[in-house]
Formats: sequence, structure tokens, C-alpha cells
Amino acid sequence: NAKFVNVYIASAESSIQSIWAPQLKNFDGKWYLYFTGASVENAGAQRTPYTMTALGDTPFDGFTEPVPFENLDPSIYSWLAPRPFVYNGELYYCGSVFVEATDNTSANHKQKIVIAKLETPTEFATAASVIAVPDKSFEGYDILEGPYAVYAEDGKSLCLIYCANYADGEDYCTGLLKFNGGDILAMKNWEKLPQPIGARDSNYEIFAPGATIFAPMPDGSTYAIYHVKLHAKNRFNRSVFIQPVSYKNGLPYLGAPPSLDTVIEYPVNPMPVADRIFGFDTDSADNMKFIATRTYNNNFTDVTDADWFAPYVK
Repeated sequence: NAKFVNVYIASAESSIQSIWAPQLKNFDGKWYLYFTGASVENAGAQRTPYTMTALGDTPFDGFTEPVPFENLDPSIYSWLAPRPFVYNGELYYCGSVFVEATDNTSANHKQKIVIAKLETPTEFATAASVIAVPDKSFEGYDILEGPYAVYAEDGKSLCLIYCANYADGEDYCTGLLKFNGGDILAMKNWEKLPQPIGARDSNYEIFAPGATIFAPMPDGSTYAIYHVKLHAKNRFNRSVFIQPVSYKNGLPYLGAPPSLDTVIEYPVNPMPVADRIFGFDTDSADNMKFIATRTYNNNFTDVTDADWFAPYVK
């Protein structure tokens, strides 16, 4: 019963013919949709980061037409996977890019991770600064993409998780950058772990875990969500996995994906049933009035906890 709303459909006359990596964000109570777009349907196309602003209070109220970020750094040739985030009350943009046109050819494919300060959710305040380049053995094909801001176990230390290697292969994985303080735009202040925090498991034949994001849960725990391949040579036929985030030396750690027979138990809604029931005595244009009252002299003292309706009357 999920609700789906089309917020933008490119037409034949549109300057945007290809959309990559949409992200829905809320900053200061306002919803924004981010993606990178290209004028042609080609994986190697030059891409621009776009923003769309919600017209109302919810994402279902529609959005403005997409517009490029204001004050976009002209020194960057092509942008991928825009991921704005807030750190210490300041708004930042992180993403992967092709700095030069020669970085994205059939013979060369070199992605770098950049960060910039934002003036507003739709406007750059600074140029984009490169904070990571492919220099580790697990970063095959010179691919670093999809950076995502997360926190260490202390809940304060900033990290960026990112995808490395070729998504079409079996060794796509999740790496991590740790911010060590100082100027957030300076590469010297970012430390890259020498090994991925999440990688393939040949024993279970679960390959290419990547495109990882972290999701906070109501009980305060954090879960990682990512896609994998259940067979080698499977190209882009993927499945979605979820697992609790662990920590090693205080930093997020995933290890190999769990086997397919792993059972994760989690309450979908830990709120008591009685607290979830509301609205029966309200009246509005969209809600027919339904009074749920009952006069009972002994105030339901005869209802035991074993009765299925006990949470509704106690």
C-alpha cells in the first residue's frame, strides 16, 4: 500500500535525458531531491548535479522543476552521486566526480571523491576539494563512488563510506574515510582505511556488496543496507541485503555479507499497541467521526492481559 508519486518525467525536449543516484533529503524542515543528470542516455555522459525543492511540507506535495546547483565549480568535468549532509551545524556536499574529461573514457575511468561547503541546500559556498583518489589495491578500475556520511561508534566522529571497484564485477566493496579534524576540505585531514569495511564472501557466494547506506533504527541501533550479487558473473542482477552495523576500533565495520539463512529479528514498531491507536474521536473534513467510548462501571477491571483487546482498553 505504499504511495508513489512521479515528481519529474523527462520529455523528448528536456535537457535531462538520464538521471543517476537520486537522493531525498530534509534540511531545516524542507524537502529536497538531488540527482545528477545528463543530456544523453549514455553511462559515459557528462553529468551535472541538480536540485528540486518540495512545494509543500511533504515529499508528496510535488517539487519544483530540476535546476543545476548554483555556483557550481566549473573545474569539475562530470559529477556523480550527490550526497549533501550536515556536520557541526554546517551544510556540505560530497560526491564522486570525474575531474577531467580524460578521466572518463573507454581506456580510462578514474573517479575521485570531493567535498564542498554549501551556502544553502541548493547553492555551493566553496569550490569542490578532492579528498580521496583511488590508491588502494581494492579500489580496482580506479573507481570511488557513492560516498555517504556516517558516524563512528562515539556518534561524533565523521566518516564517509564509499563504493570501490567495478560494479559489474564480483569485487565491488565498501571502503571508509575517517575525518581526523581540522579543515574538512583538506585531503590531509582524511584518513582512508587500508582495507574495505565490507567485501565479498566466496564461501557463501555472495559478491559485490556495495552502494551502502546506513539507516538509524527507533531503538538507537544502526543497520547497513546495500546490494549484492548472489552468483559470480552476474553483472547487474542484484539483491538487497540488510545487517546490523558492527564496529572495529570504534569505526563502522561490516565484514562479509551474512549467509542467506541468517535471521535478523527486529520489532517493526516497538511502540506499545495502545499508543498506536489514536484519532477515533476526531472530526475533520477528511475523517469521518467515530467515537470509541464505552460506559462501564468497573472500568474494565475484568479485562485481563490475556485478552487480545486489552491494550485498547487499558
